[in-house]
Amino acid sequence: MYKSYLAGQRESRLAWQWVHERKQGWLWDASLGARAGLVRFGSDNDFWPQGWQVDVEGAAFPRLDADRDVVSNDYRIGVPLTTRQGPWEMKIGYYHLCSHLGDEYLLKTSGVTRLNYVRDSAVLGMACI
Repeated sequence: MYKSYLAGQRESRLAWQWVHERKQGWLWDASLGARAGLVRFGSDNDFWPQGWQVDVEGAAFPRLDADRDVVSNDYRIGVPLTTRQGPWEMKIGYYHLCSHLGDEYLLKTSGVTRLNYVRDSAVLGMACI
């Protein structure tokens, strides 16, 4: 019921892009994920749904270098509760985010220490259409 952000780089969807970083050169950033509704209480109208919905979403965000070696991989898993009543829509949810360096990157780069980055967060979004 609450649409994904079109300009959000870390939204759970299927996408990829080439980016150029000054120190690392050309990199391939991908987003491999999806969001699905589990339970809906409300209307069945696909065009303009009303009510409440429990979603689940997950995505992996790998970054590969020009040799197709994994530089890093980020993960996002969440359970948002979405609602729409008339022109108003809202999302509240829990997300788990974590990031890992790629094995190939650690072997190629000396002096890099591994840091296990993990973050749990709450999300609140509101919109009026």
